Formats: sequence, C-alpha cells, structure tokens
Amino acid sequence: MTAPSLGWKKWTGIFVAVHADSVILQDNTPGTVPATVAMEAITRFEVNHGNRPPHSQAVLGMVGGAAIMLGTGISVAILYCDPSWCNPGLVIASFTLVGAGVGLVAGSLVKATPYRTVKLQPLVAAPISGPGRLGLQVRIKL
Repeated sequence: MTAPSLGWKKWTGIFVAVHADSVILQDNTPGTVPATVAMEAITRFEVNHGNRPPHSQAVLGMVGGAAIMLGTGISVAILYCDPSWCNPGLVIASFTLVGAGVGLVAGSLVKATPYRTVKLQPLVAAPISGPGRLGLQVRIKL
C-alpha cells in the first residue's frame, strides 16, 4: 500500500478489516498494533494474487518464441525453400528451436510479481471470522 500523506512510501501488511471509509491493517512485524488508514489517504493498493513458480515466465517465453518462429519457419520454407537444395523440415525445426531459445532467455529475464494493483470500493465491514482467517468483501475492478 502507498499512502504519501501518512509518510508511507510503501507499506506491507495483512488486512484486518475494511470499513466504509477506512481499512485496518496489521504490520508484518510481530507485536505491532493494527493501523487504521483512511481510504482517501491510500493512493495505491496492491493485493497478492499468489506466487508463481520462478520458471513460469521462462516457460511462457519459450512457448511463445517457439510458436512465433514456427510460423515464420513454415512461411520461409514455403516461400523460399527449393527442395532441390533446401530441406523444408530442417528450416522449420531450426527456426522453431531458435525461437524457443530466444523466448526462454527473454522470459527468464522478466520479473513476475504476484501483486496486482486494485481499487478498493468497500461494501461492508469485514472483521476476522476466526483465528488466522479473514472475512473480506470488497468490489475489485481490474
């Protein structure tokens, strides 16, 4: 969460409750008191939507690169490859492998964040419903 008016450039914590005009958040530090923050003070709010495996971006890059270069390889083989001096299957395979390699490297360089910025529009208060559990009802427009 970012709330410049409170002097918080970035603050990470856990939802405790959401009210019509404020949210109550608990710091990740043990023994701290929950903080009540007015909705107007919050300029940015991010919610963790799960942890992606570290290799998922590399796999996505590899698959995307292979798919794009497969199409390019097929086009090159059809348009420019004469079977008397060129093997169309080898051209297609070469393009696909190069695309997969480039996509793998590019995908591994991309940092995936499990956080998504959301705009809070509270509907009702949502107190904790049990030990370590949270009952939360907010409308999120992405």
